[in-house]
Amino acid sequence: MKRQRIYRLLFFLGTLAAIFFFILWVRNLLTSFVIASVFYFLLSPARDTLERKGLHKAMAAILPFTLLSIGAILILWAVVPPLTSEMESIRVDFPKYLDSIQHTSLNTKIYLSKILPIDLAMQITSSLQNGISSYVEGIFKNVPEVVSSSLTILFLAPLLSFFMLLDGRNIIRKLLTLVPNNLFELSLSLNHQISTQMGDFIRARLWETVIYTGFLWVSFLILDFPFALLLAVVGGIMNIIPYVGPIIGAIPAFLIASAQGLDSTVYAKLLFIYASAQIFDMVVIIPFLVAKIVNLHPVTVVLSVIVGSQILGVLGMIISLPVASTIKITISAIYKHLTGYQID
Repeated sequence: MKRQRIYRLLFFLGTLAAIFFFILWVRNLLTSFVIASVFYFLLSPARDTLERKGLHKAMAAILPFTLLSIGAILILWAVVPPLTSEMESIRVDFPKYLDSIQHTSLNTKIYLSKILPIDLAMQITSSLQNGISSYVEGIFKNVPEVVSSSLTILFLAPLLSFFMLLDGRNIIRKLLTLVPNNLFELSLSLNHQISTQMGDFIRARLWETVIYTGFLWVSFLILDFPFALLLAVVGGIMNIIPYVGPIIGAIPAFLIASAQGLDSTVYAKLLFIYASAQIFDMVVIIPFLVAKIVNLHPVTVVLSVIVGSQILGVLGMIISLPVASTIKITISAIYKHLTGYQID
């Protein structure tokens, strides 16, 4: 019996590892799976409520999925045309932005040469110019690849999310049948804890992104700054990436201000807008929506982000916190199961 339990446990762990490596191996599947999981955790509470009210399992999955799809289509219908128009305007004026980068680099070199050795000043400005130029050019050079990947993800993510919503619990039950009997209750409890925490975390981050984007958009409209919607969306999406995301999201606004020769006070206003958005995010949104859900030590957060970025790049940074939180829940549950004590 003991040997049979070990075989079942090894088969269960091997199945999970095979699924994990398959998701990593297939191009765009990991991103599609992450997005599908977001949809799943957003819709599963509505599906469960409808089932409790007596609706058939299939209809309980189809109804919220259809409503979310209609809502997403309406939002895209309203947002995509102005975003496309703003991106086209930026593409037409792209040479002007490159000239602005070179001009800013020259002014920076002149200023630094007054306070630093000339060789060091030239090295700093050259690195700065090359970095910004690569960043800006990369946005446009990678557009075909991004569009191609986006179309694939646009097809895969909704398909995966629908089948996860429809049969996700059955798949989990079948996986749990592979778990040895002495670990079945632990696995069932872990599945419930992780599902609950992931759902809360995703909903919190979604609200954070919406509020942050709205804050930037309204601020840009008040400032009458060009490309307000595009910059707000970029800033909101980049803010999902811990630590470096807000900085990356702010760069396009300063490049646009420089290229259009706006007054120097605009730079101070932009700095105030992004700083205010970050303060509002850190003081109000994160403490009330995100921090209590993740429940991770700040050092653990930093290490998780670094490890995530090394393994999966930007996507790894985005999913590092929920993955670290899941690992903590798992270790805590196993430790409690073995010793009878809970890890704080």
